[in-house]
Amino acid sequence: MAKHDKENENTEESYWLKKKKDNHRNILAMSTPSIAVIGSLNIDFITRTPRVPGPGETLTSNSFTTGFGGKGANQAVACARLASKGTKVAMVGNVGDDNFGRDYFEALGKEGINADGVSTVKGETTGAANIVVEEETGENRIMFTPGANVAFSKEYDQGWDLVPSDAGIVVFQLEIPIDVVCFENFVSSLTGIVCFLMLSPGSTQLASRSKARQAYHVQPSTCSSAA
Repeated sequence: MAKHDKENENTEESYWLKKKKDNHRNILAMSTPSIAVIGSLNIDFITRTPRVPGPGETLTSNSFTTGFGGKGANQAVACARLASKGTKVAMVGNVGDDNFGRDYFEALGKEGINADGVSTVKGETTGAANIVVEEETGENRIMFTPGANVAFSKEYDQGWDLVPSDAGIVVFQLEIPIDVVCFENFVSSLTGIVCFLMLSPGSTQLASRSKARQAYHVQPSTCSSAA
């Protein structure tokens, strides 16, 4: 029985090693690699004030604006704007079944970002960030409502399979469930895809999780962290 298990283990290891080598060759052969950003999409509600109001106080603000944000979507926009000509950039994540979510597809399209991997979650709201900027000091205060960003099952199912088949580089952050991030990184690392993780927000939560530590130490040579 032990010998049989060992043979199965070696077969599985050989499969992943072969897959990783094949993917490395594919990545090196790409003249313009395909980048996938897996993470959050939020609507930002930004209020600028001379100062932060005290408890129970009503304060007239200087301005109010809305915008498309989320650490994941921001990374995708940065990649699309800064990457070399011909580089494919894809966004993968969830938006809510609301006007904000529907508008997001148009916003990504204007940036040249493939949104085929963005799912609309029925009954959920698009993630939102209420941002108060104190203009005198430049300090900000952010209240984040994740909404559809965290609409994943607690245990693995097909909804966790987010990495596009043609991705050569995958970028993560921590505004979607950590278990999902760890799984995506684990699979990507085993198959030789180059991974980047921005440890924001909640890096202390990531560091405290044994599952997360195991996942991010699978391929330390190909998985990088950006603060």
